[in-house]
Amino acid sequence: MHSGSRYRLLSLGIALLLCPMTLNAQDCLGLSPEPNSGGLEFELGHQGDGQRVGASVNGNIANRVGVRFGVGWGAIDSFAEGGYEARGLLAVPLFKNFTNVCAFGEYEQAHESFREALGMTSGDLTDYWIHLGYAVGGDIGRLAGLGFTVHVAPEVILRRTHIRGRVTYTEPEVHVLEHIRVWGDWYLGGRAMISARHSKYHLSWGLQNRPRIWSDLHWFFRLGFRL
Repeated sequence: MHSGSRYRLLSLGIALLLCPMTLNAQDCLGLSPEPNSGGLEFELGHQGDGQRVGASVNGNIANRVGVRFGVGWGAIDSFAEGGYEARGLLAVPLFKNFTNVCAFGEYEQAHESFREALGMTSGDLTDYWIHLGYAVGGDIGRLAGLGFTVHVAPEVILRRTHIRGRVTYTEPEVHVLEHIRVWGDWYLGGRAMISARHSKYHLSWGLQNRPRIWSDLHWFFRLGFRL
């Protein structure tokens, strides 16, 4: 995708998110559906060769904006010694009469440290993602007191990867050479999620395109409680 298209897509996403609206912040991304309410979620996610566990808080602000902030811990690559990730999401409804449709922007950052991998003695691998898109949510039925909803969201993803590593040489003398690699690109992607919601808790399962070096598909389970 050439630079002109990148700037137009980014400008469109920012304009949608900053546009003043007096609409309902519905749960089109599984966020809290009630005005001025919030929730706490515990998450298990998988991508690549490992899992991360995490927690997040989400809320409906003044019945106009939906937000989520979360962190996670764990290594998702077999060579990693450990890692973490952080994310923030902002969602704004698009239409007054169709409040289950929203524009959203999400920032994610994931970090891992490693030893004896990628041709280096030690180092750090950090991925950054900016997601811009729109989400549609809808009810698909009720069963045993639970309301089931489906959420679908096409999106544009800007991904950047940074590797900062060191290689130690012992011949003819001990010295350390530092390597820095940076690359990235735009991608077309999306996510889908099914939620089972009770008045006090909900369970969600979802799949998301999150480009990385070796794997693109990220799936997650979330168990949430209303605050």
